[in-house]
Amino acid sequence: MKLKKIFALSAAALMLAGCGNGETTIPDGSEVIMTVGDKKITKGTEYTLVKDYYGPSMGLTLANRLIYDKEIGRPEDVVQEAQEQLDDYASSEGFEDQIKAIGFDSLEDYRDTALVPGVQSTRLQEKYFTDAKEEIIQNFDPVLAVIIQTDSEDNANKALEELKNGQDAGKVGAQYAADGATYTGTEQIVSTADTTLPTTLLNAIQDATKDGVLDQVFTNDTSTDDKEYYVASVVSMDYDKNLKKIISALSSNQTIQSDCQVYYLKKYEFEVHDQFLFDYYKANNPEYLVTRPDLAEAASEDSSAN
Repeated sequence: MKLKKIFALSAAALMLAGCGNGETTIPDGSEVIMTVGDKKITKGTEYTLVKDYYGPSMGLTLANRLIYDKEIGRPEDVVQEAQEQLDDYASSEGFEDQIKAIGFDSLEDYRDTALVPGVQSTRLQEKYFTDAKEEIIQNFDPVLAVIIQTDSEDNANKALEELKNGQDAGKVGAQYAADGATYTGTEQIVSTADTTLPTTLLNAIQDATKDGVLDQVFTNDTSTDDKEYYVASVVSMDYDKNLKKIISALSSNQTIQSDCQVYYLKKYEFEVHDQFLFDYYKANNPEYLVTRPDLAEAASEDSSAN
């Protein structure tokens, strides 16, 4: 049985409510699908094998696909983006034969089954930044700012003075930033995820009540000879205005990705009835068991204690 058909068979079963013992089953589980010598392999055997090896990821994939279709749908621009990806892949010799070998009927089938969900996933994460705006502000406090990193206090003070006089931050950075500096006066989103900045600087940016130059030189608080100095200016604290840059800066953050997953699982009341899958998520991703928030809280407490 081809991979895609195995996926479809097992996927349908994973959606079933649990039986009395908390284990999902499939119709016609005793039906023989192949034999090896005198051994018979049934649909039930195949389903159990697939569930044990791929069930947790497959279950989440199924839930996500339902969420994608609810939240994003399949508008023309989504399908078009998937088609552009397909055109790129299909330019490789033998690509169509390869996808047919693993169970796809055609290039269009591969586009609709494999590529469209990928585009939907990206769109959903972008949508999350609007849907969960308050949560993201509370957890990450993203601010658009410019920072200039120098190798001496004297250069930092000169850079600060020029910023206060209204000079372009990029030009000031080009003149005073240290060689190889990470921060050279380019506008960027600064958030709690930025662990390389001095805490005093990060706090000053996020505690600012208005846009403008921060009238202070900040250091990385080390006593080494390569001490670094920073000056900064807050460009904008307007979340909606900065949304595209916030998405670009934070979309790859693992916490954001996890929070996004949990947000939509909660919205659609994701619930697991199969005991094997429940136990797996409980041990590895209790936050996905959104109808049992006590499990995620207990895991968080255990992690903090350790």
